[in-house]
Amino acid sequence: MSTLNISQLHKHFDDFHAIRGIDLNIEEGEFVVFVGPSGCGKSTLLRLIAGLEDVSSGTISLGNRDITQVAAAQRDLAMVFQSYALYPHMNVAENMSFALRLAGASKEEIAQKVADTAAILQLGPLLDRKPKALSGGQRQRVAIGRAIVRHPSVFLFDEPLSNLDAALRVQMRQELAGLHHRLKSTMIYVTHDQVEAMTLADKVVILNAGQVEQVGTPMDVYYNPESRFVAEFIGTPKMNFFPMDETVTNYLSNNEKVDRNLENAAWIGARPESIMLDKKGMLGTVNLIERLGAETLVYLTYGDDCQIAIRASSLAPVALGETIEFGLDLEQVHSFDDKGARLSPAITGDLIKSL
Repeated sequence: MSTLNISQLHKHFDDFHAIRGIDLNIEEGEFVVFVGPSGCGKSTLLRLIAGLEDVSSGTISLGNRDITQVAAAQRDLAMVFQSYALYPHMNVAENMSFALRLAGASKEEIAQKVADTAAILQLGPLLDRKPKALSGGQRQRVAIGRAIVRHPSVFLFDEPLSNLDAALRVQMRQELAGLHHRLKSTMIYVTHDQVEAMTLADKVVILNAGQVEQVGTPMDVYYNPESRFVAEFIGTPKMNFFPMDETVTNYLSNNEKVDRNLENAAWIGARPESIMLDKKGMLGTVNLIERLGAETLVYLTYGDDCQIAIRASSLAPVALGETIEFGLDLEQVHSFDDKGARLSPAITGDLIKSL
């Protein structure tokens, strides 16, 4: 295992600039998740690391070795794709051992590595089955096992759970987290699902239009988004934004907890759990209520067309069409300028960064 370093990486597809000068360091043993909306460049970045796409400019290094122009098969990386890509005429053991057989490994070495990997992934009883006799989750475990037997320096996962149903995705997330804990391997994982990013990652890399918007721990990017884009992308429901109108300005200026230096602020941001129905100061009209059992999501219209989501208790006494009063947890509000850059964080320091 080695540190992966990416420096000033660019990728052009004819006139389209897909990757725009990315710099990134991935430490040995980290579980790093690339996340962002469709078309942001996350899969392209992964394919550049894997050697499946040619780099337009910039460098990719694994340890002290420049692998920018090295063939994919020689990079000591293993990739698990969205499609299982299993050979239908081979059983599980044969699928898992295929790369080892191509490399000329001995029968004894192959048998030992397949047995060890099957034990890790609980595939032992399935080694003689063909892919058609396996469930979706079992097929994905075989695809992961095919990567594990190679003992690569870095594992690359390209949306490996997107073909599974909701229950299987939860199960496979738990299995991947446990696998990383046992193997201590460097893993890079691409997803558009922020739940996967938040639950799996040691470090989240949020991409937007071919550039890195923010890098940090899941809790750091949630509590301290560096831009409005990150604040809106991470979190369900997304962060609420209040325009700095007269009502908001008066509300903030009348509270001593708020930093008075807000002259450049165009928007105030607050997470749904940072808006309180038992506080006073602002009014909104209820237009949707989602009672989810453990909690209730209340959606309001504030002002002319500002939509606000509040995470409330499961028994919150609200009704559709009702005008209700609410307030903000002023220790957890953010300010942003008119270009979407964060002016001041809500929570800083080692507490959040360490979680």
